[in-house]
Amino acid sequence: MLNCAVEQMKLEKEQQWLLILIAIVLLGIGLRVLYVSVTPYDVRGHDIHAHTDYIKYVAEHLRIPPAHEGWEFYQAPLYYVITGIFSIILSSFSVTQDHILQIIQIGSLAISMVTLLVGIYIGALLFPKDTQRIERMLFGLVIATFPSLIFLSSRITNNGLFHLFAFIYVALMWKWWLSSNNKILVVILILIPIAFVTRINAILFLAITLLCLLFRQKVTATKKMKLSAIAIALFVILAGWFPLMRLFEEHNYRAISFGRNILSQSVIIENNPEDFVTFNPYGILTTPLNEPHLDEARRRNFWEYYFRSSFFGEWQFQDTPYRILQSILLLGMLCLAFCLRGIYDSLKNNWYGNLPLLLMLLFGAAGAVAFRIYVKCSCAQDFRYSVWLVPAFTYFCLIGIRSQKTPITKLGYWIVGLLSAACLAFIVTVYR
Repeated sequence: MLNCAVEQMKLEKEQQWLLILIAIVLLGIGLRVLYVSVTPYDVRGHDIHAHTDYIKYVAEHLRIPPAHEGWEFYQAPLYYVITGIFSIILSSFSVTQDHILQIIQIGSLAISMVTLLVGIYIGALLFPKDTQRIERMLFGLVIATFPSLIFLSSRITNNGLFHLFAFIYVALMWKWWLSSNNKILVVILILIPIAFVTRINAILFLAITLLCLLFRQKVTATKKMKLSAIAIALFVILAGWFPLMRLFEEHNYRAISFGRNILSQSVIIENNPEDFVTFNPYGILTTPLNEPHLDEARRRNFWEYYFRSSFFGEWQFQDTPYRILQSILLLGMLCLAFCLRGIYDSLKNNWYGNLPLLLMLLFGAAGAVAFRIYVKCSCAQDFRYSVWLVPAFTYFCLIGIRSQKTPITKLGYWIVGLLSAACLAFIVTVYR
């Protein structure tokens, strides 16, 4: 009888946690639907008409456009080919161009919802134990409410599809790292070139995967070389055509320069060493929103701009109470401190177990810095290129919290929960 009662209590507790997880998923879906309902596809987007021109070109010419013929035509083509074909189908039913773009935006919302579900699944993979239920719940809350992820739900751009592939990559890499199942690795090696022809910064995934192969324990050097050769061969076969096409294209300066030679002078900034070592919490709190055209908004300080843009992008949210913006940044900085502690503990005690996520943060951050240095543009510091790092940041934040003494651990849990609540309040206050 006693054993039955204990089992019944365990079952009820499991059901309670499952209901909480379902509530988090519904919250994330609700916030995305709310945001899209008040955000037309041409609001808070980046070069939106250049992206829609790409879709129209594919629909009208049935081919990938030359990079120099449009502002965003240098982008990898998969998303634009898919939406271009979709546009052709809708046009055959006499759907107007504006309605086609609205339907494509609904597609972005659907992609964002799937990304949310994959993010929740990543949390279950990273924190699988019964004793890690709180971490699993908080991880899900962050994925559900993080503004950069919600912003993707309204945009007509390849970024949303890329981040879906990126989240799937994170999940598969973790499963492969724990299981050594080479069938999972083969799926990863096919996913990488697909992600690359969606957005070219997926090349980082290939580098991360090859390094994980290099450090993989209990695998012979011969097998590592063979798997690495397969990885490179698959990438060349499935994605090599795209950079070759751009390389041999006439007037290919747009494709190989990422447009840095034709950017507006108002967003050009020179590279100074202090730009990459300055992170002033007081300056961040007193200037909570980015302004890519003004030095007074501290746009030169890479890490400050990168941090603020993870929550607010480059937009001016005049209708949002200032205290909400500051609260998000303050709580975010506290979470960042826990994240750094989690990274330190991982490097000290379990670098091999957490190697894929450590490499993701390393390559993601290094890639962001390199892009700013190369392009010399304030807009190049936007976190929108790095949203795929949110799971890794959140993971290290939560293990950093868990490594503390009990009172600080409880405080840390509250900080993450309050950050999610503040992000929820922020999204609710966003109007066009």
